[in-house]
Amino acid sequence: MIHLLFAYRAKEIIQSIVTEETDGKVDVKIGRVGFILFPSTRLDLFNTKLVFLDSTGKNKIYDIQFKYLGLQIN
Repeated sequence: MIHLLFAYRAKEIIQSIVTEETDGKVDVKIGRVGFILFPSTRLDLFNTKLVFLDSTGKNKIYDIQFKYLGLQIN
C-alpha cells in the first residue's frame, strides 16, 4: 500500500517541480511511475511526455515522448 502511495505522490511531485523550476515553460506528463528500492534506488517513469513552450508559454517548441525513463536516486 505504501509503495502505491509513494509512486502516486512521486508523479505529482515531479510534475510540480518541473513546472515550478521552468516557470511553466516545460510541461511534463507521466503515465505511470514504478519505484525500485533494491538493489539500487530508482524511479521508473513510463509513457512520459515533455512539452517545451516558447517564452510566451503558448506555442510548442519541442514535444518529446519516452516509453521508459529511469531515474537513479542517490
